[in-house]
Parts: sequence; structure tokens; C-alpha cells
Amino acid sequence: MTNRQLEQLKKETQEQVDQIVPGKVKVSIEKDGEGRGGNTYILVGEYDSQYGKSTWTEQIDNFFTDNKLFLAFFKQRRDYMMLSIEEQSRFDGHPSEYVAIPCSLEQDIEWAMESENLV
Repeated sequence: MTNRQLEQLKKETQEQVDQIVPGKVKVSIEKDGEGRGGNTYILVGEYDSQYGKSTWTEQIDNFFTDNKLFLAFFKQRRDYMMLSIEEQSRFDGHPSEYVAIPCSLEQDIEWAMESENLV
């Protein structure tokens, strides 16, 4: 890939990741330092986790076709990644298994009132 294509890939991937987990991941592209030769790069997504800074990567080589696999990682963990670090640390399971339970405002008020014995 040319530098222009790499920059376009980075920009598009950042926009797509921001649609999945807004503001949670910084996308970059780095030269592969493993000495594989040629023009091999790494697509990097850096994010905060309960363990500190974490990354998800995908190699950009002759077999790379698009960023769909890279994006799938974040889609699979969207609900977990949208939690605060404290909430993440309380979850006892794999991040891909966490599912947020959507609630309505009415349910939230009802549950709050029940917990305070107001109903």
C-alpha cells in the first residue's frame, strides 16, 4: 500500500471505530518491526482497559483486503468497552461475553423506587 492509501485506511478505520465505540479507541498504523521485509504495516487500535493501555492489531500485508476483521473485534466488545474501568473490573467474564441490558427510564425509576421501598 502507498502512504496515501495507508493514511486513508487509518482515517476511515478511525471514523468506523468511533461509530462503534465513540472516543474509546485511537487508531494508528505502524511499520512492522518484526523484520519481515517489504512494506508490511500494522493497523493498531489502542484503548484503555482495566489492565491499562491495551491494543488490538492486524497485519497489513499482501493478504490484507480490508478492515472488517479489525472492526469486528470492537463490535464484539462494544458493550464492555462502553463501561467505565470500574464497571469492567467488576465483570467476571470475557469482554466479548458482556451484554448490556437496555432499560427504559420508566424501568429505572420503578427499580429505584422498589429498592427504596417507595412502591
